[in-house]
Amino acid sequence: LAQVEKQCCLVPDRRGLSAFVGAMLPYFLIWPLWFSFAVALPVVNSLHWLLALSGPNSKEAQKQVHLWLFYWLLFTSFGLLNHYLGWIPDIIFGTLGYMVMDIQQEVYLGIAVALTNPMFPKLETLLGLVDSHSSEVLKKIHEVQTQASSKVTAAVKGAFSG
Repeated sequence: LAQVEKQCCLVPDRRGLSAFVGAMLPYFLIWPLWFSFAVALPVVNSLHWLLALSGPNSKEAQKQVHLWLFYWLLFTSFGLLNHYLGWIPDIIFGTLGYMVMDIQQEVYLGIAVALTNPMFPKLETLLGLVDSHSSEVLKKIHEVQTQASSKVTAAVKGAFSG
């Protein structure tokens, strides 16, 4: 019986967490769950609130459309970042997978669930955090843009006048 329990990887032994490596969710379960939370649920919510814009509570609908537009901006931004810089989490989770267990896909699923779960609005918290700091960032961007445009204008005038 002890050999059967160790083969199933359900009983921890002296190896600690590495005994649970076989207990992770298989990919054929993770992908549909991720797709339903990261793509299908946001599509349904986005379309629902877009249709509700012309309804009686359009203020709430505007707020929700803004929220889901922010989600899609995050989704595409992280998709592009993952395409070009995906080797960084691969190194981190690869090292972690070698030492303890491979949890990269589970972490991605957890992020998708955390952002789209209507019972725990982490997406609203993240949007509030971005909104609170966006005015400061926009002011700094405007300052840098003004300085850069004045330097470029002076350089172009100097190059073409002399």
